[in-house]
Amino acid sequence: VLIEDRVSFWGHNYMQIHNCILSDAGVAVSMNPNSHLTITRSLIYFTSMGINSWFWAVPSLYNVTMDFVSTPLTFYRSWGYVYNSTFSRADSIVATWGNWGWGSAYGSNNNFYLYNRMARPNDRGGYPYVAFGNSMYVDPMFTESLPHGVEYHLREGSPLIDAGVNVGLPYNGLAPDIGYFETDYALSVPELIEVLAESFEEAPVEEFK
Repeated sequence: VLIEDRVSFWGHNYMQIHNCILSDAGVAVSMNPNSHLTITRSLIYFTSMGINSWFWAVPSLYNVTMDFVSTPLTFYRSWGYVYNSTFSRADSIVATWGNWGWGSAYGSNNNFYLYNRMARPNDRGGYPYVAFGNSMYVDPMFTESLPHGVEYHLREGSPLIDAGVNVGLPYNGLAPDIGYFETDYALSVPELIEVLAESFEEAPVEEFK
């Protein structure tokens, strides 16, 4: 996917990608200068680069799964935001390039598993700035399926279930899952009690009169 302004190379443009699967490509999404991307509940796998943004292009990722993506996030003088996403089997999670490239990645409640390094520097040794809070570093426990061997749903008992933060997308359970697919496993009795307790706590007193 290429995000660009056909009239002006430096023009502002916007794209939203929701509930999509992108695979078997050199670059899943390439963002030209000043472009803005929102991608939600999507799967990217078997690509060299996930998101490539440069010159103030800003990607925002919510509940995205990337697997077998060598470099999920590549910046050149740009930055991006990532929440409730999981990255596995990668070389560098965040990278910048060239002599004068820089980049920043912000977000929280993400998972990183089987990767070589979090950040890769530019040609002069300058590292991108990475600020990921509440990170996890665990096996996502994906389900198995053909043709590529994994379905990228979460098996029951996965630590990524209910481990996300509310970003405005619908979810089941106590909190959003991390990754592109929201599970619908039934809540246990203790979890149901916790949900009911929270709902009672948030309801106004007048509701009980």
